[in-house]
Amino acid sequence: HNIEEIHRKDIRIGDSVVVEKAGEIIPQVVAVKMEARSQDAVPIAPPASCPSCEGAVVQEGPKLYCSNPDCPAQLRERLTWFVGRDQMDIDGLGEKIVDQLVDAGLVAHVADLYSLTVESLLPLEGMGDKSAASLVAAIDASRDRGLDRVLAAVGIRQVGRSAARTLARAYPDMDALLDASIEELEELPDFGAITAGLLHEALHSEHGIELVHRLRDAGVRLTSDLHGVDE
Repeated sequence: HNIEEIHRKDIRIGDSVVVEKAGEIIPQVVAVKMEARSQDAVPIAPPASCPSCEGAVVQEGPKLYCSNPDCPAQLRERLTWFVGRDQMDIDGLGEKIVDQLVDAGLVAHVADLYSLTVESLLPLEGMGDKSAASLVAAIDASRDRGLDRVLAAVGIRQVGRSAARTLARAYPDMDALLDASIEELEELPDFGAITAGLLHEALHSEHGIELVHRLRDAGVRLTSDLHGVDE
């Protein structure tokens, strides 16, 4: 549960709670057993800093975020998301290998994936010549996925596969998207002020500008295969 839901239900450390499956799948706390609560039950406070990098925590609606773009935990999650089937679809690059790449210092940014070589991968646990060559080939093939897959892969808040495809239909390439105003983005189907603002801010931030430059320098194609194509 997010922090607002925890506070709404007054769930405290040490409480006994009633749990059920929401939608018959996901466990949720229905209620606290107040008769079992001890006198010294401690309210749950949101973290003041990120448990991974100690970066400042900010709240957006009910969600808490680490504000440090260089947070190592965020890097691992960004990489795992970036290589996923519905994003850049890099076969053979799972969480275990992502962890090894980060721990070995081989990847500190998603664009670093495109600098990996067979020789650099061989020291990783369980990696042989054949598997290393296959992984390098899969990474190389992902360079040509197109704008919609790139936008879905880079982890812009509220821009998933559907929103990325909407953007790729509206704009022929990344440069055209970067030239779009917030007002223009708001007019896109299923976009609103919040999504348009988050997208514009992400792409024009220092981190976003560096991301675009590094992906372009790595040979990742930032043109759209969907521009002008009806849904």
